[in-house]
Amino acid sequence: MLHGLSCLMEVVIRQIMFIAMMLLFFVRTAMCDCSDVNLAKQKLIISSTNWYNRSTTKTSEGSFFKRRALINCRRDKCQVKKEPTGIVKFYPQHPDANSKGFVTFPKINPRKELVWATSAAIALKNYAKKGVCNLKIAKDKKGLSSIIYPSDDKSVLRDSFVFNNGLLISWKRIARNGKKMVINFKEN
Repeated sequence: MLHGLSCLMEVVIRQIMFIAMMLLFFVRTAMCDCSDVNLAKQKLIISSTNWYNRSTTKTSEGSFFKRRALINCRRDKCQVKKEPTGIVKFYPQHPDANSKGFVTFPKINPRKELVWATSAAIALKNYAKKGVCNLKIAKDKKGLSSIIYPSDDKSVLRDSFVFNNGLLISWKRIARNGKKMVINFKEN
């Protein structure tokens, strides 16, 4: 009898813990604010920049592109850290090869960067569906969704995302000054 009672209590305690965790999740989701939106925007920019420059062997600074990572995030403020090492490959025909024929490429995993960009885009889309931070969803004539940013966002007017099989394949950003940027996430 005592053993059966302890098993029942264990089940009840596990159910209470599960309900408490679910409530915490829903409260956290409902309470997300502009700092969550800004953090998702930063993650999207950083991972997209890394993906785009995955093969850049020479930047305006004169060296290979150094992968960026967000660190020490406090609310929506993060530091950007540059990965100091690259991958050295023997490629004597490359225009950036040194005298021994070696080229340093960025140490970037394009698939990981794509997954991180996708998760940030999905987060932004979900925030917009909930109206967090006055974000709105708009559909164009083709049925594609765009996120419309509030007027107090000084730089971005809208972001449009195209997904295929759950992965981001295209991101278009229109700035308030009218400039457009498009990144197509296609493996070469």
